[in-house]
Amino acid sequence: MNTDISFDFGSEISKFKDNLIISKKYWIIYLIFILIASLAMFTTKNYSSIVKELIMVLITAIFGVFAITFYSYHNTDKELYKTAFVIIILFGLLCCFLNPICNVSDETEHLARADITSQGILFPEYKNNSFGVSESINFFSENRTKTVFQVDGTIPYSSTITGYSSAFQHNPFYGYILPAIGLVIAKLLSLSVVSAMWLGRLFNLLLYAGLATYAIKKTPILKIPFIVMACIPVAIQQAASFSIDSLFIGLGFIIVAYFFYMIKAEDRTLENKDILIFSILCLLCGLCRLPFLATILLIFCVPTRKFKAYNAALYKFAGLFLVGILGLIYAGISTPNYMHSAWRAAYASKNHINSAQQIRYMISHPGNTIVGIFHTINALDNGPVLTSMANLYSTVPGGAKMHRLGFVSAIYPMFIGAIWLLYPLVERFDLKERIGALIVVAITYVGTCLSQMISWAPVGNLYTVVVHTRYFIPLFALVPFIFGMNHVKEKNYELDPYIICLTCAFISAFVIQIAARYY
Repeated sequence: MNTDISFDFGSEISKFKDNLIISKKYWIIYLIFILIASLAMFTTKNYSSIVKELIMVLITAIFGVFAITFYSYHNTDKELYKTAFVIIILFGLLCCFLNPICNVSDETEHLARADITSQGILFPEYKNNSFGVSESINFFSENRTKTVFQVDGTIPYSSTITGYSSAFQHNPFYGYILPAIGLVIAKLLSLSVVSAMWLGRLFNLLLYAGLATYAIKKTPILKIPFIVMACIPVAIQQAASFSIDSLFIGLGFIIVAYFFYMIKAEDRTLENKDILIFSILCLLCGLCRLPFLATILLIFCVPTRKFKAYNAALYKFAGLFLVGILGLIYAGISTPNYMHSAWRAAYASKNHINSAQQIRYMISHPGNTIVGIFHTINALDNGPVLTSMANLYSTVPGGAKMHRLGFVSAIYPMFIGAIWLLYPLVERFDLKERIGALIVVAITYVGTCLSQMISWAPVGNLYTVVVHTRYFIPLFALVPFIFGMNHVKEKNYELDPYIICLTCAFISAFVIQIAARYY
């Protein structure tokens, strides 16, 4: 038997060179874009000491050209997921190494929870107003927002346990297993605190890349829009950190992909186990962000005729019951743990945050509640609608800030909007399925807004809540399915290379902004 599976490196290099020439038009557009974006973002500080910025522009140029060329010979529906993986990994690595210490939203707390998980503790105990974590967590807390060049990053990551006041006790343990593996390796190899941070981020990035890539491979439709949504800069930044959003967004994409897989299946081909798998996915995702338990309702948008068994409807309701009951049980157990955080408890006390009183106020003032929900559309990350998808998040004293990327922040929502509404659709979807999906999106959105009002808004004041765009990223993959208007008889693939080109360009601008702002 012939077992020769050798890799013909010479042949691959030759193929890459050929496709480099074929895709020349697209990567030239890409290079021009990032050059203009850099000029728009650089300040006097950057021009006075421009070496690091130029190095980053060069690296992003190389990575982008590579990704675009890679796409040129992996552009079939069966291989598009490979392009997604390459883009996410390449630019995610840059975010992983460039982002300052624990600069992503609540990253210090996520890191603390990952450290607890690395100790083999899946359910942290809150004793004496603190959690038992590595004393190195104090290093990250004290040096938050500094770059690795501004600290002594050679200090070994410590195994000595000390107390720390916040560690996301209410989050499910499985959201931290991958970054915890990175910390375990760091401890075993006696690596430095900075190396430990990078390893934890890297494993979380690999998790996101794997989940998002699988979703793109699984979905039978809308693969290019899926790639664009998976490569939203904010999603890449979260994935390249210790944040549980890496798992949450990745699982959310798989839910949408599985939904597309089921509605496009041939009649009488799906099995009841598909309902079980889908229910488990919705549960795992929903326990990361409880409003996403509502995604289980998508199963009712899948026509019963798609299933082999004629009792599939019964299994759908069983899945709904399973997810609903387990979700409520988990919420009842975990919600009280939300305030096991020194700064959250202080914030709640100072600003009169009381969930029970707020719920009573919302019930007795339904008009104010409705206005508050609509107000959050314009309060996403302190910007109108979805303009923060390409903004750079950073931690600042007393809170957080979203930094605009020059003209990029202005045109990126237009790009996303065009993908949502105008991407060519060969498939035609049943109106009932689209309306059903819209209802699920609306329920999840409203649920997220209400949960933020209950958790963060002072009692009686529903208009101060800011809802982060990243909370809704998995839902973005459903928007072309719901609102796509450009139906065509035959797919024209000439548009796709430009979309990939621009996708890489926007992420590159995001990465260059990190270098411009912090280095």
